[in-house]
Amino acid sequence: MDEIKIFGLLGEKLTHSYSKIIHEYLGDKYEMFEVSRDDFPFFMEKKEFDAINVTIPYKEMVIPYLDYIDERARKIGAVNTIVKKNNQLYGYNTDYDGFKFILEKNNFSIENSKCLILGTGGTSKTVYNVLNDLKAQKIDKASRSGKDGALKYENIDYNSYDYLINTTPVGMYPNIFDSIVSHIDNIKGVVDVIFNPFRTKFILENRDKLYANGLDMLIYQAIKSHELFLDKEICFDKLEEIRAIIKKTATNIVLIGMPGCGKSTIGKKLAEELDMEYYDTDNLIEQKTNQTIPDIFSKFGEKKFREIEKEVIKEVSLYKNCVISTGGGSILDIDNVYSLMANGVVFYINRSIEGIYSNLQERPLAKNKNDLLRIYEERKEIYNNSNDYVIDNNGDINDAISKIKSLIFEFYKK
Repeated sequence: MDEIKIFGLLGEKLTHSYSKIIHEYLGDKYEMFEVSRDDFPFFMEKKEFDAINVTIPYKEMVIPYLDYIDERARKIGAVNTIVKKNNQLYGYNTDYDGFKFILEKNNFSIENSKCLILGTGGTSKTVYNVLNDLKAQKIDKASRSGKDGALKYENIDYNSYDYLINTTPVGMYPNIFDSIVSHIDNIKGVVDVIFNPFRTKFILENRDKLYANGLDMLIYQAIKSHELFLDKEICFDKLEEIRAIIKKTATNIVLIGMPGCGKSTIGKKLAEELDMEYYDTDNLIEQKTNQTIPDIFSKFGEKKFREIEKEVIKEVSLYKNCVISTGGGSILDIDNVYSLMANGVVFYINRSIEGIYSNLQERPLAKNKNDLLRIYEERKEIYNNSNDYVIDNNGDINDAISKIKSLIFEFYKK
């Protein structure tokens, strides 16, 4: 009988991690070693594992416990992979491979560029070494304290850089509404090594530029780590397969559009066909308040309704693998858009005013066709700027559903 190997991930908080999905897809049982800082020394001294990955905050703290550290990891000063051989611990850094991979995949031109790394932890050291090896002209680091030569965030001219790279946990699930830096006008692109959510607020605020998240970095480094675990190469095609599995597990399908455009009808049928949970934010608002939406408008006004709507959207945006239909005015608040897009693919259901009016029941903001036209003119630019895909719903509704299904399956592969 083959010896049972103990592989896993060492970190302080691991509820956000996809590492178990990745490594078990590669064929081996994988444990989550969520260890407090107080217990960390005992964990390392016991060495009750065959190989582990290492994440925040232990990438530097593990180094004194290693018997051997490879040249690249030593140069970086951070370790994310440890393999036990003859009861000795060998340290490596495959984050380097992962970060370099996402830069190349997403066509970041690093040579002669000016780069700013947000954060000074173990991952920032890896990022610095990759940028340096790719011959960046200038590499600065930023932190809140400004210690060890880092710039303080409030003293930075962000527009003087080509690329910004976030290596901090700011914006990581479940705190997906936080952003370390807002929109920067003149930079070429941003990278966020966070992979949950797929699009952090930092990315979403700068999505008009070149951008990359940390999902492919996570998968690629995991494959390289697993090769060290097993001492054999793994087919690169596994990355594409794993990416699709993770995205399918975590991605929401979000429907936006005018009142009466067909979001609810499409959403219910789509959820049924894809075997996903279905949520309508208007229904959730009514459940939360025990009042109908027209009653909320008449008693408290639109401002209060929008406040309740924002709370509901923040809550439902943390769900995974579900279909979400939104109220027509939800996209008027940019924070709602960021919430819905974090782990969601947003489809704008576009329908003619005539089609909407014929389908529309009593709505608090739309009493007649002129009201609909006014609302549409006020919102159409926001709808067009708040989606990943536009779906025409002026024909057979089944055609619209088929188009969404086709596009979502393409998204899983990207």
